[in-house]
This record gives sequence, structure tokens and C-alpha cells, in this order.
Amino acid sequence: MELTRQTLHDLSKLQTNSHPILSAYLNVDPATGNLVSYPVVFRDRVRALAATLQDEAERAALEREAQRVLRFLEHDFVRTGKGLAIFSAEPAGLWEVQQLLAPVPNLVYLNREPVLGPLVRVAEDLERTAVLLVDKEHARLYTLRLGEIEDQSAIFDEVPGKHSQGSWSRGMSFPAMSQGGLAQPGSHGLGGGSRGGVEYDRHIEYHVREHMKHALSRLDLFARGRPFGRLILGGPQEALADFRQVLPPQLAQRVIGTLTLSLEAPAEEVRLAALEMARRWEQEDEERRVRELLEGAALGGRAVVGWTPTLQALQFGKVWRLLVAEGFAAPCFECPQCGYLSATEGACPACDRPLTEVQDGVSHAIVLALRQDGDIEVVAEHAAAVLRDHGGIGAIVRF
Repeated sequence: MELTRQTLHDLSKLQTNSHPILSAYLNVDPATGNLVSYPVVFRDRVRALAATLQDEAERAALEREAQRVLRFLEHDFVRTGKGLAIFSAEPAGLWEVQQLLAPVPNLVYLNREPVLGPLVRVAEDLERTAVLLVDKEHARLYTLRLGEIEDQSAIFDEVPGKHSQGSWSRGMSFPAMSQGGLAQPGSHGLGGGSRGGVEYDRHIEYHVREHMKHALSRLDLFARGRPFGRLILGGPQEALADFRQVLPPQLAQRVIGTLTLSLEAPAEEVRLAALEMARRWEQEDEERRVRELLEGAALGGRAVVGWTPTLQALQFGKVWRLLVAEGFAAPCFECPQCGYLSATEGACPACDRPLTEVQDGVSHAIVLALRQDGDIEVVAEHAAAVLRDHGGIGAIVRF
């Protein structure tokens, strides 16, 4: 199962009535991890977690789930990715494995729900960016993921009166195409006389429009098979203007910018230019979202910032979008009876039961937001610094 935002929403629904869930994250990247020792690393993380548990029932549950995971790692696991996430609660029949394209830190948790915090940033990094370079005869389509070109393809449509040649991707080559079949100006064909010249121009325009529609259909087909969140367009300005006229709203809203790249540009040049544009766009988008959050909180009612107000919004199921500064951590205490949330320990004001500490407060907040069908955004760099100045976390709320 591919890790997407929908996957996160689905995983957030995993829960058991009385059995804790083990959430395990392992770095199995051969470039950064040790393929021989990751079961050993897992055992070390389990021992460290066991030392923090006071309740014997929790310690027994951790041992049971850890043995289940170890059996999988030692006998059944076949690595296909760079990161691994496992969620296990054997008495409840719960077992979920996610192999990830990106590495993750080595972490182990035992909680009443899956700990999804480490997955959120990975899901954001895994979002595809599509790059379409187009002119009036050619198109080249790339998709980028984790900073690398994942796929590329070429589209060629012969437009009368044009001379085209080239070979673009994966050994796909296109021979030089003849201009034949069309009479030249001054003959008795389309080019004869001024009226013929107009008809000839219209004939070319028709073929250009058909090429644009062909490129669009290929882009749309690709989007269905390999969804992407961002689209970058490149090529001559005139061709881009023509292409934008046929671009439907569902694709037009994903466009984050245009590149002045030749269709003959090397793939590495395309990759670097697209990465820089995506990086700038993401930074600006995160800063915009934090700005909207702070403006909404200042107006009152539309948003909240800070740990305690955010917990209150989560408690009442009002979170539409949760924003978290990268690296932010905070304690969280919850009433096991009614679910009351608090940033400090003590007794529940509603039912007077002692509050229990949640192992990872921010991840718990993320799970609660996902269960409310909320959007999650972990912001970095300048946006994170600004958000940390206002408590490190906030939420745009539903009315």
C-alpha cells in the first residue's frame, strides 16, 4: 500500500478497545542502515521503552508484540523500501506493515492508538511533482519523487509545415518527419493564394490544438495512475499559453509555476530546475499557511495557536487543519474515561479520574486530527521558526 495522505487517515482509524498498539519504525536503507542488525536495533529500542514502563500489563503487552515483530523481521520480512513501519496488537488481530520509499528513525512506541507522527513528514516528502515541457509539436513528461526523476515519457505529434526530430527518453526515438503531403505556397493546394494561406494557417492551428489535447490526455491519464500534487509547466510562452487554455481546473490548480526550459534540455537540468521551484513554492506555501493561522487566531474564532488551545480544539472535534513546527514536542495527558486532554498532569475536571500521560503528545494530536478528517502540515525552516514563536503548534478550526 502506497503511503499517501489517505493512508494516514486510514491508519489513524486503527484502534483497539483494551489492547495497546505497538508502533515500530526502522531504518532499513542499505545506504544508511545495517541490513544485518536492524532486528538488533529493534530489540535495543524495545528494551529502552520497557525501562520506562511501570505497569506490568503494559510490559507484558510490549514483550508479546515485540516477539511478534521480531518473528516477522527474522523470518518473513523481504525488504523493498528504505523505511519500515509496523503496527501490531495481536489480541485484537491488528497487524499493519508499511514499507516506505524513504528512511525513518528507529523508534518504538506502545500506545492506545498508532503513533503516526514519523509518517507525516515522510508522506509530505513522497508527494510527486509532475513536470510537463510542451511546445507545438512535442511534449516531455517527468515525475519527480524524493528529489529524483521517477519516470519520463515523450509525446510527438507531427504538425504540417514543421520540421521535427529528436530522441527523448528511455531509448524512445523519433525519426525526422517529412513535411510532405501539403502543397507549398503558390501551388494548387492549401497554400495557393491568400485564401489558401488562411486555410493553411488554420490547418496548422488545428493540428497544434490536437497536439495540445493529446498532451493533456496523456497528462490526465498519468495523473490517474500515479497521482501528483504539484505540476510545473515549461516551454515557449506561446505554447504554454495555448496549453493553459485546454488545462482543466483540477489540473490547473496544481500548477506551481513555469520554467523557461528547452524541450531538448537534459533530464538533470530539468530535475534541478524543478526541485528548486518546488522548494521555493513549498517554503512560500508553508509561510502563507502559518500567516493565515496567526491572522485567524488574532481575529478570534477562526484559529487557535499554542498547545493548550490546540488540545481543546482537538477535544471538541473542531480541527480542520493542524500545523506543527518541525521538531516540536510537548507533554499530553488524557482521561482514560472521557478523553479529556490536558497539557499538565492531574485529575480530570469532568470525572475526577487521574489523567494518564500519552507517550508522544504531538503524535497523539496528529492522530486525533486525522480522525476528524483534518489536514496535517508539518512546517520547516522560517515557517517553523515563526510558529515556534507562537507555541509551536496551532489549528484552523471548523465553525
